[in-house]
Amino acid sequence: MSIKKNLLLLNFLFSILTLMAQPVNDDCGGLIDLGEAPFCPAVLDTFNNVGATSTLIATDPNFQVPDCFNGGIVERDVWFKFTVPLDGSITDFTITITGVDGSNGSIMQPQVAIYRGECLLDELQELDCASSPLGASEIIIDVEGLTPGLEYFLRINDWSDSAAPNEGDFVICIDELEPCFLMCDAVTQVENCEGKLYDSGGPDGNYSSNENCTFTICPSEFHQCIFINVVEYNMESGFDDLNFYAGTDTNAPQIFSLTGAGNDFEVQASSNCVTIQFTSDGSVTGSGFFLEWMCSPDTCTIPPLVTCDEPVEIPALPYMNSDLSTCFAGNTVTTGPCNDFFLFGEEYIFTYNSPGDECIMVNITGSSEETGVGIYNDCPNIASECIAAAGGTFGSIDPTINAAFLEQPG
Repeated sequence: MSIKKNLLLLNFLFSILTLMAQPVNDDCGGLIDLGEAPFCPAVLDTFNNVGATSTLIATDPNFQVPDCFNGGIVERDVWFKFTVPLDGSITDFTITITGVDGSNGSIMQPQVAIYRGECLLDELQELDCASSPLGASEIIIDVEGLTPGLEYFLRINDWSDSAAPNEGDFVICIDELEPCFLMCDAVTQVENCEGKLYDSGGPDGNYSSNENCTFTICPSEFHQCIFINVVEYNMESGFDDLNFYAGTDTNAPQIFSLTGAGNDFEVQASSNCVTIQFTSDGSVTGSGFFLEWMCSPDTCTIPPLVTCDEPVEIPALPYMNSDLSTCFAGNTVTTGPCNDFFLFGEEYIFTYNSPGDECIMVNITGSSEETGVGIYNDCPNIASECIAAAGGTFGSIDPTINAAFLEQPG
């Protein structure tokens, strides 16, 4: 056999192997039916676009490539379809494509387009699309108002800023779209177990000056904890605040207060409801905040608030306790007969039943600046006497009460 024939045979075998390596859903005609949404994940197995080729869906080049796809080409697309429930119970969905580190490695920079119509040339209508940024392995797209009982098609592809492909394994999640609300809007209280909340400017605008609005979450489903993730926040530090209260209004114990800028901050509440308050002053405004919440039948991973109603009991002296923290301890009292400055922060409250006629010392170590300690004859906000106090001023740490005389029993 000649060298030329050998080369032809090798090329033929390579072509056969290439065809065999293509995914079964390489074209729309061979798509994978995911069934009726919602589902997350779609199946226990993973999918991939390794070895996939470009699908011709339109004779007009303007409709061949989804509007948002990077690079203006589609090189490795694979196809899926799902059906919207016929009863119309869910018509708004969040579609998430997430790369997983499987046998083919993770897909990188995924892109997704959603269509309706038929898997025939010039018979697919693009509804929406999304493309992940450089270096990302996940893409999320929200679609609303889909038609009950109708089939919708997903076209998934990776994009590359070089000659090397970013094909790989991924999973698909098509879930019900979480309801979205705005602070200072007409809706101020909801019973949803999960949802999203933006400041009054929404996802693209700034909040306004002189705002003082609340939003209360009281999930109707059984729950022992409400998890709130402040995805991002950007407020004028020290002047504009996002406050969280464990109850139906701002008279409930305060869980935490945020100001300034940051992201991915978690707040947990073991109460039946959570009230979120946003206040701004009359000057500088920012992009605001975006948070998501979810209720859970499981208990919170952060201990409940330490308040006068549920204090930590000191059974006898001497007493020592370590690994304590005022983080998420709550801010339930703000006034008292001692130096009130430190009461404006979060507090950790202890109770001690004294036999009377005893002198005690209180020593705090490992505390942050401006931490204070006070001894009262009742809960600070109703106490009539400041027995002793220390710290609680600018720059002070590790406050110590060297001697406090507890004359009266109780």
